[in-house]
Amino acid sequence: VDDYVDAGNSSSLNITGDLTIEGWFRADTIGKFHTLVSKGADLAYNFRIRDTNLIQFYVEQSTGVLKEVTTTDTISANIWYHLVGVAKAGEALKIYINGALNKTGETHTDTKTAAANLRIGSRSDGWASGFTDGILDEVRIYNYARTQKQIAEDMLARQSFSGGGAGGSGYAAYWKFDEGYGNPKDQSVNANTATNNGASWTNSGKFGKALSFDGLGSYVSAGSPASLDDLAEISWSYWIRPTALPASYAKIIDKSWKRDRINSDGTFQVDITTDTTSASSKISGISTGTWQHIAMTYSNSGDRKIRIYKNGVEQTYTTQTAATGTLSSEAGNNLLIGNDGGANFLSAIVDEVKIYPFALTADDIKTEYNRGSAMQMGSLSDTSGLTGGSVASNSASALYCIPGDTSTCTPPVGEWNFNDYIGTSANDTSGNNNVGTLGGGTAGYRPTWKSSGSCKSGSCLSFDGTDDYVEISAHTNPTAAITVEAWAKSNTANWDDTGWVASKRNAYIMHPESGTKDMYFYIYTTGWTAAVFTLTDITSWHHYVGTYDGSNVKLYVDGQLKATNPLTGAINADTGALYIGADDGQGRYGNGFVDDVKIFNYARTAAQIAWDYNRGKPVGWWKFDECQGLTAYDSSGNANTGTITIGATIPQSVIGTCLTPTNGTGAWYNGRTGKMNSSLSFDGVDDYVDAGNGTNLNFTTQDFSIEWWINPSSIKDQMPVSRGLYLTDGYYAVMNSNGQIGLTTQVSGTQTQILSNTSQYAAGSWQHFVVTKSGSVGRVYKNGVELSKSTNESLNNPTTSTRSLLIGDYNGGGSWDLNGLLDDVKIFNYAMTPAQIKLEYNQSSAVRFGPASGRP
Repeated sequence: VDDYVDAGNSSSLNITGDLTIEGWFRADTIGKFHTLVSKGADLAYNFRIRDTNLIQFYVEQSTGVLKEVTTTDTISANIWYHLVGVAKAGEALKIYINGALNKTGETHTDTKTAAANLRIGSRSDGWASGFTDGILDEVRIYNYARTQKQIAEDMLARQSFSGGGAGGSGYAAYWKFDEGYGNPKDQSVNANTATNNGASWTNSGKFGKALSFDGLGSYVSAGSPASLDDLAEISWSYWIRPTALPASYAKIIDKSWKRDRINSDGTFQVDITTDTTSASSKISGISTGTWQHIAMTYSNSGDRKIRIYKNGVEQTYTTQTAATGTLSSEAGNNLLIGNDGGANFLSAIVDEVKIYPFALTADDIKTEYNRGSAMQMGSLSDTSGLTGGSVASNSASALYCIPGDTSTCTPPVGEWNFNDYIGTSANDTSGNNNVGTLGGGTAGYRPTWKSSGSCKSGSCLSFDGTDDYVEISAHTNPTAAITVEAWAKSNTANWDDTGWVASKRNAYIMHPESGTKDMYFYIYTTGWTAAVFTLTDITSWHHYVGTYDGSNVKLYVDGQLKATNPLTGAINADTGALYIGADDGQGRYGNGFVDDVKIFNYARTAAQIAWDYNRGKPVGWWKFDECQGLTAYDSSGNANTGTITIGATIPQSVIGTCLTPTNGTGAWYNGRTGKMNSSLSFDGVDDYVDAGNGTNLNFTTQDFSIEWWINPSSIKDQMPVSRGLYLTDGYYAVMNSNGQIGLTTQVSGTQTQILSNTSQYAAGSWQHFVVTKSGSVGRVYKNGVELSKSTNESLNNPTTSTRSLLIGDYNGGGSWDLNGLLDDVKIFNYAMTPAQIKLEYNQSSAVRFGPASGRP
């Protein structure tokens, strides 16, 4: 209505030549004029939104002629836009939206000066209809024409644009190739969705998924949008893993007169055609079977040479020719990936294709190589234990692999994450194109898309219990082994109907039982065999997993093995459809939600299922960071809350806090400097924590791990963790008076144990220990490194114990009370790999930053 900022009439604002105005704007209302910046009643320069919601940039020339550019695109209310107007002598006026050139207009010569004050949010003359209704931020005026690259940097708060930015700014096009189905979507503001012509989706990308080109006829066409036409400055980059060299040559990117290619001798070249001498650069050293980052840059000003970078480094050229003459126009020609429109097809996996409408610098390309950072740290998993794996893998296939594991962990053969959110299809992100059809194609039978607030992850589907379902078209199921995973929850206290979470008769069913809280997992060989478990609540999200390995049918709930039933034989090869939300052919429908359904053609291990559930987090985790009170909370989310007992024996006889008492009698004060934040002090006589007798802390046939940080006060017989009784039941993690670390399991009349060599722990310093049981094999680790053992018995499966899990003491009493500071005690329902244990030692990072102990 009447709000504005008066910036005065400084001489610096009386610009006579080139000009750039930019800022962020969010309109509260649309359909009215919004003046962003105005200088002069006669409009020396003016940047505004019209009442038609178009963006308009005016510059009055010294001759009094008003030049302008107006977009054809409109703005919407309540959305932030980065808007830029550029005036450069001899060139068309330009408007950029979110880093992308949107519109060019009349040719600019110079700028008329004006005596009026500059206003932000209002026209300089106070025109009543021109006041801005919205929010303006980061308004800038330059007395020169900013380049598109500089505009992208401004939009990203002066950071490097490499690695992406808000809304895909800075790119002319960016295809991540992470969809896993259908056509690749452009992540830039230009939305240049491409058409996939036969390239295969693969989970073995450099980062996430990728596209695999077969060298026979597959390619991607991005059409010929204006954002890719006739760029006088250009850069592009991608990751490529050639699978074979071509017989002659193969194009990676081809936009008619701008293109690159791999030659039969492994050389790589980029060519840009002009009407006189074309630019061409060639390098050697493109290898098959390995990922390489390739980038090129070209500017029509300067030396007009093409520069090529491999893995962030500019290469030595076998030939490099500078361009002369006028660039040939490729407007109207399609941009192709993997082909040139002829018979020269690429044989390679390609990932992360990016095109910039400006020339990147050498530093930009280094940053691009490191994914937008000065250095690249972190990965999805460590797959070095697998053939062809790596210590730091970011491919989508690594998502299914436990760090350092050697077990088969290939991606699912079917994966429906239901993150589509709109439409009538549930796409298969495994890359195998098993598309699910909502309601089988009938509108009235379609489940409802729900947003992230209602779902386990991303969006999901809600089924009404009457007639909703998803049909995955006819296909043959795995027959030797299988894993079926799904997140589900019921809208009713008991299951409303039977067999509806995932049903493929006659092969397998994830099978709720109507009127109960029972979940069955059925496998059909010559008949049906099931593993079954009764839950206490089904109205919350639970992770249900059924496996069959040729010997047993197993059911896991929330990462824990709940039931096993012996079975042999091949799974029946059912060629029909898979139904989600309905029991195949039975007219039974579920009332509830389903999310993230996966089918694997092998039996996932217990550790892998824990990994799928919550990335292998512990089932019990006591941080001892409370610093007060008699409760040690379980940070695993499983409510294994610990009750602290501090006995009356002097000197440590009260619980206290981390601040008081300071005379050595308080357990929290004595443990105030833990390994991570605070810890709890145990006096070696009568202090312990009772964490209850939760079933998730019982392990019979299931593997497990126990982890703790300790700063011992003395070398003595002591138990960091104990659940059970000697020669009766349960398990213990032990530290004895010889300095040995070990694990024991108990069954009626028998103890089995492993013990490290002597003198493995010392008093007065923090040490990290882990003991694991994998089948009958036990292992001991200190500070991330496996220890040799003096006692190495084959560990029995412990008898189920009804006793409480104690931290710092033994269920049977005696002299096993812990003496020292204890921190970050964790219990896992699987055997951690050495790689995971190293990560735990470094606080779940490849490298740990922070103090050696205490609070950061």
